Amino acid sequence: MESSKRIGIKGFREISRIAMFALLVSPTMVGCSDDEGSASSGGSSGSGGSTNSGGSTSSDGSGGSGGSTSSDGSTSSGGSGGSGGSTSSDGSGGSGGSTSSGGSSGAAGSTGACAADQEECAGECVTLSSDPDHCGSCDNACEADEVCSAGECRLACVGGTTECDRSCVDTTVDPGNCGECGKECDAGFVCSNGVCALSCHAGLVECGGTCVNPNTDRNYCGATEGCGDGAGDAGEICDAGEICVGGTCNLSCPASLVACGGNCIDPNSNPDYCGASGDCSGANAGVACGAGQACVAGQCEDLVTIFANCREYGGAIWCAYDNLADNRSCTEICDRAGLSLSSDTNVVQGIDTSAECTGLFAAFGIVAPNPLVYSFTEMCAAIAKGSYYCSTDPDCIVEMPAQPGEVDVQMICPCE
Repeated sequence: MESSKRIGIKGFREISRIAMFALLVSPTMVGCSDDEGSASSGGSSGSGGSTNSGGSTSSDGSGGSGGSTSSDGSTSSGGSGGSGGSTSSDGSGGSGGSTSSGGSSGAAGSTGACAADQEECAGECVTLSSDPDHCGSCDNACEADEVCSAGECRLACVGGTTECDRSCVDTTVDPGNCGECGKECDAGFVCSNGVCALSCHAGLVECGGTCVNPNTDRNYCGATEGCGDGAGDAGEICDAGEICVGGTCNLSCPASLVACGGNCIDPNSNPDYCGASGDCSGANAGVACGAGQACVAGQCEDLVTIFANCREYGGAIWCAYDNLADNRSCTEICDRAGLSLSSDTNVVQGIDTSAECTGLFAAFGIVAPNPLVYSFTEMCAAIAKGSYYCSTDPDCIVEMPAQPGEVDVQMICPCE
């Protein structure tokens, strides 16, 4: 009994000595690193770094043949370091060693990559083109009354998108807002033309599990079938402030205008794209008004030439002097046409909006972008030093007979 007891104590002491020896030599033999991430002779890095599970180490720091494991025991994707993987004093791996800032598959492992149309902001994948908290760039938050559209904070959505919780999305293809805000498609389904479906409708391309319109989608502008996944092309990502028009990135337009032919146009008055909307393609491109027509409130209307210098517009006859000459009063202008000054104050109602004012000048073959429409009585309609004016005040008719002509002012007057 005594003999077996002595043997047990001796064996325990032997085991203790072996354990102490292993504890003392383990930093150099196993290749662990300290909390500051300094490299061991085994070449692994960081407090979350990998250890060789039985692989021997050489004096030049190359890793052994054993596979590397993380602190939780899972296999590292980088494997053990190859020959020649010497380490530097800051713990970074040599050309043959596998290292990362947080160690190979260690406790501080990196997060997965964001989708092609997203960026990482504060550890979260966000869509900069529509996220109101990260609009255009990380931490660029829009005001409470603004939305994020095409990567910019705006008062309203542009490019035919719909506001869903202050984000401007295309409900025809957005799987999280398919057909309407908040309607999500099930796993394995895509949103095509506002309906959750197993495949994309004609004219759409599947990119990243979503049916996109390559003619309008800012993140896949100009994409082709296959979307770069073994076939086709993924198109381009439009910059902040741009929209995708006809598969090409263009500057986005204000809410009242539409991007057509590479320009922002007013669909209510533009004779080439009269009544255009949305992406200005196909049926959305509006119509081109013919000769002798003007675009009025989005409709092409025939113009009737009364005399060489007059046009019928908005229910009234409007006249200018020969070749739109300046320094002529309305009395002279109407006399020249063989007519009299109009006394109907209601004619102003036909020119008292921007679209109507633009239409009046278009009737005379004049393109008048952004006319100034406000209350004044000196004249009813005129071109003054390159700017275009229409009055909203009926008293301009009352004051008209007393107003003389002015240099550099080309008046257009209502006659009868």
